[in-house]
Amino acid sequence: MHGFGLFSQLGVAPRRISAGVLCVAAVAAWGAFDYASRERQLELGSDLRLQAWREWSGIALEKPLLGHGLGRSLLRGEGERGVSQELRQRSPFYLSHGHNLFLDIAVQLGVLGLAIYLALLGALLREYWRLGGAGARGRLRLLGATAFSLLVAMIAKNSTDDFMDQAVAIAFWGYAGVLLGRLDANSRS
Repeated sequence: MHGFGLFSQLGVAPRRISAGVLCVAAVAAWGAFDYASRERQLELGSDLRLQAWREWSGIALEKPLLGHGLGRSLLRGEGERGVSQELRQRSPFYLSHGHNLFLDIAVQLGVLGLAIYLALLGALLREYWRLGGAGARGRLRLLGATAFSLLVAMIAKNSTDDFMDQAVAIAFWGYAGVLLGRLDANSRS
């Protein structure tokens, strides 16, 4: 149970309750997805994101090392130039970005920029773990779990679309910094 963090500190009854809640949540999520799939008759092969990811990957590979340049307007220009007519007709939303944060970073900043961004996220994760991970106690451990959850939620939310512009990016990095500051004993008064 060492790797489960806060879960290992719970008593037997809270563990059972937590496990039951997780099982119910998993069954409910599966049921909701199954219902939505049947209702909309979704199939993985007909999801336009797969086609969009292929096409935007092709755009990224045109300038793989340093990318096309930074900015949403530049992304839109590359989409208007590089996205197929078929995808345009089926959904114009795919003209403005690749619907995946990491793919959009690769288009804008290339493999080098993507590596730097992933290193930044990795450093943030490392600090969260160092300051609020397995060795932390009480509130610091809770803050560490909160910080880790923020990072996981950002990645999950942006895996099928890219919401990291303007206010959302400012909010994420602001919350990430506040949590890091609260975890670091040297920065607390």
